[in-house]
Amino acid sequence: MIGINIRIISLILISILFISYGLFSEMFIIILIFIFISIFSISGGFANVNYTDILGKSILQSSRKRFFSIKQVTVSIGVLISGFFARAVIGNMDYPNNYITLFFIASILLLFASLGFWKIKEVQAVILPINSFSNFIKIIIYELKKNKKFSTFLLILNTQGLTLILMPFLILYAKNNFNANSYDIGNYLLLKIMGGIITGSILFFFSKRIKYTPMLYVNTLLSIIIPLSIILFPGKTMFPYIFLLGGATFTFQAILVNGILLEITTNKNRALYTGLSGIGTFIPVIFPLIGGWIINIFNFNVFFIIVIVILLISLFPIYKLQCKK
Repeated sequence: MIGINIRIISLILISILFISYGLFSEMFIIILIFIFISIFSISGGFANVNYTDILGKSILQSSRKRFFSIKQVTVSIGVLISGFFARAVIGNMDYPNNYITLFFIASILLLFASLGFWKIKEVQAVILPINSFSNFIKIIIYELKKNKKFSTFLLILNTQGLTLILMPFLILYAKNNFNANSYDIGNYLLLKIMGGIITGSILFFFSKRIKYTPMLYVNTLLSIIIPLSIILFPGKTMFPYIFLLGGATFTFQAILVNGILLEITTNKNRALYTGLSGIGTFIPVIFPLIGGWIINIFNFNVFFIIVIVILLISLFPIYKLQCKK
C-alpha cells in the first residue's frame, strides 16, 4: 500500500503545483513536476511487485488467462473513456485549471481504486535472508542459474518487449511521411484501443483452450507483420489499420508477461523475480534512443528491419521456454 499511497500523494502534489502557478518560476515548477512524476513511476514499480505477488496468491492457476484477458478489455475501455474525458476537460477549461482538475480527479480515482486492497488478508510471504548488497547479488545469480525458465523469460521480455515501444515510432513515421495531424493521431490511437478490446475479448472466450507458448508465437507473428507491412506497403491507405495489430500485440504482451511470470514463480520467489524482470528488461528501455539514432542516420526501413530481426530472435527463447500451461 505504501507504493500506491505515494502515487496518490504525487498526483495531489502535481495538482497543487498547478494551483500555485504564477507564484514560482516556470523552470522551478517544471523541475518539481519532473521529480513528482519520477517518484510516481518509481513507486509504481514497487507497487507492481506486491500487486503481482498478490495476484499469484489470489487467482487460481486455471483462471489466470481469463482474468488477464478481461482485465485488458476493462483497461482498454477505461483508457478510451478517460481519453474522451481528458480531451473534454482540456478543451473546455482554461490553463492551468484544466490540469488541476485532471490530476486531482486522477488522485481521487486512484485512491478509490486502492480501497479494495485494504480488505485483502495477505498471506505472510517467505522472506529471503538478504544481509548485504553482495549477498543480494549472489541470490540473484543463484536464482538465475537454478531457474532456467526465468532466464529464458528475460530473453523473451527483451526481444518481444520491442512491440511496446514500436507505436511512438509509427506515429513519427506518419508525421514524417503523411503529415499526420492531431486528428489523424487520435484516430490511430483509437484503432489501437479497439484492437486491444477485440483481442482481449477473443482471448477471454478461448482462454481455457489456448496455452502460453502458442500465444507467444502468435504475438511474434503479429509483431513482425507490423513493420513488414510498412516496408512492403508504404502507402497511407493501409497504415491506420496497423494500429489494430498494435493494440492486439499490446494486449498479448500484457497477458503473456503477467501470466508466464506467475507460472514460473512460487510464493517464495515471486516478489524477487518480479523485481528482477523489471531490472532485467533493458533492451526496450535503451532501444528508443538507439532507434532514434538509426532513423536519423539511415531511415525508417533500416529501423524496421532491425526490429524484425530482433523479433525473429525471440523465437529461440520461446521454443526453449516450452510453457505447458
